[in-house]
Amino acid sequence: MSTAVPSAPRRIDARGMVRALMAWARGERQVLSQVRAPSVEQEDARRGLRERRHLVKERTVHGNRIEDLLKTQGIMDFDLRAEDAVARLEALVTADGRPLGPWLKREVIRELERLALVMRQMAQVEAERDAVVANFSQACWAPALAWSTLLVISPSCTSGLLAVSR
Repeated sequence: MSTAVPSAPRRIDARGMVRALMAWARGERQVLSQVRAPSVEQEDARRGLRERRHLVKERTVHGNRIEDLLKTQGIMDFDLRAEDAVARLEALVTADGRPLGPWLKREVIRELERLALVMRQMAQVEAERDAVVANFSQACWAPALAWSTLLVISPSCTSGLLAVSR
């Protein structure tokens, strides 16, 4: 049983907990509510969604970092997700016609390598997610199918519904 949890953390209010327990003992059931902790399997099923969400944030950070580094030199139109991004970096010149400095170039190359690693990891997580979705029988993921026919939802949402319906 737990009391309503505010969005910001706060110190435990012992008097408030005693008042809530006394109200519960008097029969006021709305004062406390039961929280069901997820099983180990349910929690593990959600790991893929959480990892993908983390990787998406990391991809954004690396992409923004690369773009910001290049923008300081007046380069606005570099496609950092292109297969030949590192090779194209060699040919880049600043807005005033100078080649990129060697330190900046090496920093951007390292960021591109980090971005490529994150993209590979995202592809792995998504492939694992798709394999799980494909292996579910129709009966197991009927709730997810019902939602996907009503709305256009992404594979991430579908796998999230599968994790909840387990």
